[in-house]
Amino acid sequence: MTDFSTQQWQAWGLMALLGFSAASALLASTSAIMAAAPAEKAAAAGAIETMAYELGAGLGIAIFGLLLSRSFSASIRLPAGLEAQEIARASSSMGEAVQLANSLPPTQGQAILDAARHAFIWSHSVALSSAGSMLLLLAVGMWFSLAKAQRR
Repeated sequence: MTDFSTQQWQAWGLMALLGFSAASALLASTSAIMAAAPAEKAAAAGAIETMAYELGAGLGIAIFGLLLSRSFSASIRLPAGLEAQEIARASSSMGEAVQLANSLPPTQGQAILDAARHAFIWSHSVALSSAGSMLLLLAVGMWFSLAKAQRR
């Protein structure tokens, strides 16, 4: 689990690796799609590839954003002494937890911030681990699919 507030270099390195990996995969897929398309249908193939990329990005944001949100709400451990409305508010998002913490006495506010920070780091790790696992499974599936296609 990487804490972005204390392990900046590790976080930067992992995010750079993710960016280069995603860019390499996108370039390879675009090249394969365009190479497979007949010249007279290249524009249509490019349009479909772009639309598929946008759809995938939108679905990824929605699915992993929901996973992040649900994981945050389930993992936050708030201090005792909060009212039910305050618990619901702080559990809904990191932003709400920060706003609530700023409106409370410093000791109680800091406890809420610490709980929210820990829950956010955990939920971020859950979302990234899920995405990484999914990419790994897809890569293994593609590896075996391509190996099977080459044997034919």
